Amino acid sequence: MDTALNDICISSWKTLREDARIMIMKHMFLKVFDLSGTSRNNTLYDPSSLVPSK
Repeated sequence: MDTALNDICISSWKTLREDARIMIMKHMFLKVFDLSGTSRNNTLYDPSSLVPSK
């Protein structure tokens, strides 16, 4: 039973990692557009507010 639970946890973790990867890809993609100034005034969806700046 424990091994089955482990498999579920591992598979869900992999899916989570994949979703995170997609989010990062989208964020980088939007950041490139932001450099051109197309979405600079868009305050409704600001991806930079979701990701802490380093």
